[in-house]
Amino acid sequence: PRDIRARHAWHDIIEHDEIGLALIELGKRFLAIASLANIEAAIAHLVAEGATVLGDGKPSTGAHGLPVVFLHPKDFCGTLIELEEVAA
Repeated sequence: PRDIRARHAWHDIIEHDEIGLALIELGKRFLAIASLANIEAAIAHLVAEGATVLGDGKPSTGAHGLPVVFLHPKDFCGTLIELEEVAA
């Protein structure tokens, strides 16, 4: 199924390109924040595996002035995923 492939792609990103990862509890839900060196490559990989990028699918400037995108929670067992690009 699509959500299984997306979760495996997420694991690949975390295992190979992850610089930092935080998991924040939001009530009964979670927000996972991954700081990556190459957000465009991560987006391409995740979308190819079935993940849904929220918004227009392109990074926007986040609260810290860095490029960010959010991945739909339905693809990750209800967890909202934020990808943030940082300098390697």
